[in-house]
Amino acid sequence: MIGGCYSGLEPGSGGDGIQLPGADEPGQDGEVAEVQPPERVQLRRLTRANFLASLEDLLGPRVELPSALEPDLVVELFANVGASESVFSELGTEQLEAAARAVAEQVVDDPAWRAELVGCEPSGAECLEDFIPRFGRAVFRRALTAPELARYQTLAQDIIEVRGDPWEAVEGVVTALLASPHFVYVVELGEPDPEDDERLRFTSVEMASRLSLALWGSGPDEELLAVAEAGQLVDPEVIAAQAERMLADPRARRGMGRFFAEWLGLDVLEGTTKDAALFPMADAQLFASMRGQVERMVEDTVFNGGSLRDLIAGRETFIDARLAELYGVPVPDAVDADGFGAVTLPHDGDRRGILGTGAFLASQSRRTRTSPTLRGLWVQTRLRCNELPPPPPDVETDLPDGTDDANKTLREILEEHRSNPVCAGCHSLMDPIGLALENFDAVGAWRDADRDHAIDASVDLEGVALDGLGQLAEHIADDPALATCVVRQLYRYSTGHLEAEQEQPAIEALAEVLADGDFDLVEFMPHWLASAQFRTLAIPQ
Repeated sequence: MIGGCYSGLEPGSGGDGIQLPGADEPGQDGEVAEVQPPERVQLRRLTRANFLASLEDLLGPRVELPSALEPDLVVELFANVGASESVFSELGTEQLEAAARAVAEQVVDDPAWRAELVGCEPSGAECLEDFIPRFGRAVFRRALTAPELARYQTLAQDIIEVRGDPWEAVEGVVTALLASPHFVYVVELGEPDPEDDERLRFTSVEMASRLSLALWGSGPDEELLAVAEAGQLVDPEVIAAQAERMLADPRARRGMGRFFAEWLGLDVLEGTTKDAALFPMADAQLFASMRGQVERMVEDTVFNGGSLRDLIAGRETFIDARLAELYGVPVPDAVDADGFGAVTLPHDGDRRGILGTGAFLASQSRRTRTSPTLRGLWVQTRLRCNELPPPPPDVETDLPDGTDDANKTLREILEEHRSNPVCAGCHSLMDPIGLALENFDAVGAWRDADRDHAIDASVDLEGVALDGLGQLAEHIADDPALATCVVRQLYRYSTGHLEAEQEQPAIEALAEVLADGDFDLVEFMPHWLASAQFRTLAIPQ
């Protein structure tokens, strides 16, 4: 059975509902979705990306980031969701402690760096008394409690007494803070909501971490912490204003880039390989170029006033010399330091949007051939949020990956799936999408034929006749399910949990806001992060 993107928002009224974000702005209808508060997540660990980004923000870009860290648990595409369902293992804890020690040593071994971090000479008691609460507040994303402050001050004095070197005390305190559970875990307990006694709201300080992790993938800066400690981050208008400020910060490109990397599956490119005899140009450098293309498309779309619909079906993109050769287009005249330049893909060609990138076409193919089923599954699950069940355990899913069935096209081979009642339900949703993309080979180059057979890219997708990538991309970009799916993915990434049934109406309401705003993500994010669905949580039963 297909999960699908939910629909059917029922408008209501009353203070105990969730106000549609932006309802007081022109163009919004002010309806209210009456839904229960969202499911609660009380504890989540920092993901690898969160941990590394936080280290960089705390210590500066010169820090050599550790690589030996426990892998994330990825649930429904996102490490943030897995982080709410797992804790660090004993080995993972040891790796975190080793990483904390290594970066602390880096700082203290560099006289200029340590002076910049500490801001004074730690030989005097006043220096450490100033540094420990200041740095500890940045690490813990909140002020240290009195017992915590006393513990770290005692640690520093003990090290000085034993070792006689105040810089070793700094190293010990930095190590202990960065290895603390209060740094590597995010605790969100909430407090009574004065506007609704049937739910809790996140505290102002908790909201600072929620906002910074959602937008920057790291901890809050000084301004956000100050606003939080003043108790202002319980006000939706203040939250929206801070979100707007944070989106203008370069760290938003990193944080939002992480969302797109996980949503679009860019990390898989690092392990992608192809048969060298069939695709001699498909090396690690080409796959790195493919990722660079998508990252630039995302940044341009999100932060330069673009629409996410253009990411799906637009012709504006970024390529370097290797991708120009692969795509059969001229190298851009003006390029950046990495050799990438902006281009408009030919209007008489079929390549466009994310579906026309080598990143998608190559990663969703086998080593020697394309895979219409993999490509169709990717589109259905990531862009349309159709949750397809796994195949029955006794069904062979691996089609020939070589010269077998050389006299058959993939369309003919896959016909068995669509004619088999056991397979037809899902494959009728996946295979037509992939077959519309068959003019692009296993690395994303255009082709007219496969194994000497002319390619037919015409398909029937759920009763809609489509022919080729261009028409497929336009169909997906125009599908109302796209807005709901984008919001659902953002919802999971931002909150760290999978939505429950009672949360669907709020997702639908937010999807209307995204669609009405022409899929402008920078305009949408403050609405979403200021909504009651992001600010409140259910009372535990």
